[in-house]
Amino acid sequence: MGLKGVLSSDISFFSELQILYVFTWQFISVLLGFNLLLKCFTYCFVIFVMYRLHYSYSSSPSGRFTAVQ
Repeated sequence: MGLKGVLSSDISFFSELQILYVFTWQFISVLLGFNLLLKCFTYCFVIFVMYRLHYSYSSSPSGRFTAVQ
């Protein structure tokens, strides 16, 4: 198999991978567009984590160290 065959197989594999990547991202964006509940849950989870980190940081003197661990 020459260089041309390797290149053509690589290009076809890359195009298949790109199609799969685009399809996956379109599927995820459609899912997120429809599923507003998931967005709200994500926002609430982020806010909850930030609140917990801030609370543990302000309550203990070495809060940054315990928050990282």
